[in-house]
Amino acid sequence: MPSTFFGLTIGQSGLNASQIGINTTGHNISNENTKGYSRQVTDMQASTPIRSYSSSGMMGSGTDVTGISQIRELYYDRKYWGNETNYGRYEALSGYMQQLENYFNETNLEGFTKEYDNVFTSLESLKNNSSSTSYRAAFLQSCVSFTEYLNTLYNNVSNIQSDLNHQVAVTVDEINSIAASIATINKQINTVEMNGSSANDLRDKRALLIDQLSAIVPVEVTEKSLGNGVTTYDVKICNQDLVNTYSYYSLKTEPRADRANASDIEGLYEIKWANGNDFNMYSSSVNGSLKALIDMRDGCNGGFEKETNLLDGNGNVVTDANGNPVKTLQIDYGTGKLVTTYKGIPYYLNQLNQFAEEFAKMFNDIVTDGESQDLDGNAVTKNLFINKYDQANTITALGIKVNDEFLNNLRLLPTGTKMVNGKENTDVVDKMLQIKKSDFLNSDSPAGYLESIVAQIATDTKIARTFESNYSSIETIIDKQRMSISGVDRDEEAMNLVKYQNAYELSSKMIQVLTEIYDRLILETGV
Repeated sequence: MPSTFFGLTIGQSGLNASQIGINTTGHNISNENTKGYSRQVTDMQASTPIRSYSSSGMMGSGTDVTGISQIRELYYDRKYWGNETNYGRYEALSGYMQQLENYFNETNLEGFTKEYDNVFTSLESLKNNSSSTSYRAAFLQSCVSFTEYLNTLYNNVSNIQSDLNHQVAVTVDEINSIAASIATINKQINTVEMNGSSANDLRDKRALLIDQLSAIVPVEVTEKSLGNGVTTYDVKICNQDLVNTYSYYSLKTEPRADRANASDIEGLYEIKWANGNDFNMYSSSVNGSLKALIDMRDGCNGGFEKETNLLDGNGNVVTDANGNPVKTLQIDYGTGKLVTTYKGIPYYLNQLNQFAEEFAKMFNDIVTDGESQDLDGNAVTKNLFINKYDQANTITALGIKVNDEFLNNLRLLPTGTKMVNGKENTDVVDKMLQIKKSDFLNSDSPAGYLESIVAQIATDTKIARTFESNYSSIETIIDKQRMSISGVDRDEEAMNLVKYQNAYELSSKMIQVLTEIYDRLILETGV
């Protein structure tokens, strides 16, 4: 038979349970706007009943709080992580493609179009004033402005590659930091839960780190219980181990010894595991913002840009006047190496180099064709456009410049092939003017070639924006589904607050009533 004061014990258990329920509800309300927080509930059950050994059966003994549970659904977490990887990739691609587009969009505004047209406008004026040094100077200055525009455009695009390379290093550091934090939290969680408590807030913090990591690389999480409150928590990225419960693996960046593409800046980073294992950053398993950075930094449309011998229409090596092979920059698709198929910075640098090389060649071939003459009637043997870093090298968008010999001696510029009645013919100028509308690298004109580059960038930018928008919408939907389970509903918590308050008041009332009964029993029935 239970004690005479058994009712007080039941009332006290009700008070304790209601107080814990109120505290849990208050914790939920205070974290309503905390990112990554999952709603918590107080788990209660009836206390073990007492056998009365009578026809009345077993007597209830109050309520026990068995724990505070976290309301979270792993299914939606995994859906969110998978979508976040794709969203992280296209969000990063969209940002860098828009930056690239902004530089190339100058071709439709005050950049290429203005400088390009100035070259041929000044040529038209020179045609009618072939002997005038001022008109010669105007044409050469327009060429200088155009080459400087190409130099600047190349530098701007190359700077994006430098920014991407820096961001690769920052991203690797971020992955390492997240991995270290997860390993530390794993230890804290097991320490708490081995003592029978629930480390709900620590679990939320860990899940938020996985959210952040999933935007960078694909993640796979495995948690197993070993009993007695101890669990293992393993994280893989790109199908490779990152965290093994209390230990984690670090990534590192190392500057490349050699350039992968001829136009790459020096010191592009390779990603490796700190223990020396290969990370394989071009693997199909890599995704997220890290893949976007690698695609934009290294992407050359599935190949590598390299310097090679220029071949004529018959497949023979073209040589210069000294018999040396003429070099050109081309994309090699037959390397057999792991590459990214994206059209990134190396691809567009190559397109600029191809433009500069061909544009310079068309002018130089006319100027040095063996028939062109300067104002003094001498054959011209100097190239109008050269590589400012080394005249023997392939002309690139970065190195193209007007030969100083023409700038220092305006009479050297040829406008015709022979003198007629004491005046120079202008057939050389006519040939130069034809370049504006001549076939150019599979395009109808030099302007058309650069416009095709702009069109490619616009297409890739639009694709990135579209996918970014799509995955952003999916992210919102999944997050709403996840929050419908894990999120804090202020109306629901307000009702819980009233419910636990009423329960607390009723338990207090029960204790008050029992106190009065015990007072009467003890004080008024005694002898």
